[in-house]
Amino acid sequence: MRLHRTAVAAALLALISPLASLPAAQADSSSEARRRVAEAAASLEGSTAAVRTAAASLATVAEQLPEAQSDVYVARGELAGARARLSEATTEVRRAELATAAAQRKVDEASAKVEQGRATVGLLARRSYQQGPLGDMREVMTTGSPQDLVDRVSLLHQVFRGQNDALHTLSVGRLHLATATAGLAAQQKDLEKAREAAASGEEKARRVAVRAERAAARVAELVALRTSALADAEAARADDAKEYAAAQAASKALAARLKAMARARALAAARAHTSIARSSSSRFLWPTDGHFTSSFGWRTHPIYGDRRFHAGIDIGASYGTSVWSADEGTVVYAGYASGYGTLVLVSHGTVGGKDVTTGYAHMSALLVSTGQSVSRGQQVGRIGNEGNSTGPHLHFEVRLDGDPVDPLNWVSP
Repeated sequence: MRLHRTAVAAALLALISPLASLPAAQADSSSEARRRVAEAAASLEGSTAAVRTAAASLATVAEQLPEAQSDVYVARGELAGARARLSEATTEVRRAELATAAAQRKVDEASAKVEQGRATVGLLARRSYQQGPLGDMREVMTTGSPQDLVDRVSLLHQVFRGQNDALHTLSVGRLHLATATAGLAAQQKDLEKAREAAASGEEKARRVAVRAERAAARVAELVALRTSALADAEAARADDAKEYAAAQAASKALAARLKAMARARALAAARAHTSIARSSSSRFLWPTDGHFTSSFGWRTHPIYGDRRFHAGIDIGASYGTSVWSADEGTVVYAGYASGYGTLVLVSHGTVGGKDVTTGYAHMSALLVSTGQSVSRGQQVGRIGNEGNSTGPHLHFEVRLDGDPVDPLNWVSP
């Protein structure tokens, strides 16, 4: 199974890197992070299909888990806020209910006083109707002693004052009733608004709670997927170690083969009294139109954490991109090689008495043959994804007397 380099690398980096605890935008913001991403992907080249499948699952987890966890945090925060607002709304409803009840009591009290005032005024009105408008006056003016007259005049004043007080009390009562009724209407509106706000808050809290539950379930699902993928990778550890050992054995066999060919060429040159030294001391040509993605040397496997050796550099490019010889030379091998896929080896003569050979691996097309002479920049193949590869790229090696050395000492991106 072949995986997209960036997705796999980003996933594995998120799982093993200290940057994993940071948001994705922060984790990917530095060149160091990008370098580690590329190396994490490249380190899967020597792994088994089972490990690559596990890496694909881990890629899914690492890609989706940060966002899923963020969704949980956001939803839980919104839920806490919604519940707080619901609690406030519920308190406001209770307050509005109490205020409405108090306003209703005021209306009831004012209504009772108005009714009482109406009864008093009604009684006075009936008495006036029965006795006539001057009934009280006639009663006072009835003959009697002077003292009786004084007493009756005083009583008349009290009657008139009582009538005026009754009318005033009724007017004030009606005013208080109108005010209390208006206050009750306002409180009832406030209560209705408070109840609507509480109902809306309750519905929002319910929706947010459902979303929070779903987000938490998604996180649990991704964590379970990661656990399963790591378990699968652990189960494949022995096979993976064997495949890496096989890849290293292939590299050593390639070194032995190149050394034997170099000795044979040196012996033949000595017999023919010719030189096989490089004709140019210039640096090698960058071998494809792509970007440097993975360095030479020891690196840490993104799942197991063990140290593994990478005998060349990786150059990322689109599938089918041209691959050209880094310098003039002779093709000493062109064909399939275990772990390397389609491989071309070009001998460039000797430097300081050591045979210099470049290797071009994982190609999708082979455009030269063994024994063929090639010029600097001549096309020898096309970018592919053959052999132990996690995505389209060129694996480029430089070997001195068959032993791999850092190609960046010979070429420059």
